[in-house]
Amino acid sequence: MGTDNIRKTILVLVQWMGILLEDTSWEKWESLKINYNLEDKVVLEAQRNVMNENTELETKAKEEKEHRRTKMVISKPWYLEDYATK
Repeated sequence: MGTDNIRKTILVLVQWMGILLEDTSWEKWESLKINYNLEDKVVLEAQRNVMNENTELETKAKEEKEHRRTKMVISKPWYLEDYATK
């Protein structure tokens, strides 16, 4: 059985009007297009897997954040300030 006949299902995250933000839902794009007559009203330009936690942008942001961390400054306790220590 080849993978040529398998069609990808595009899901879109929908925030329904009048419903709480927590109740957004993933819906099939084809169903929404047909049921709400969105064929020529909405254009989906970019298609990527937004449910993958290890995206390049997140990884890059984590690396930059780690790089920007300040170094810990180690200083002598106040009671040793008059003494020479290594």
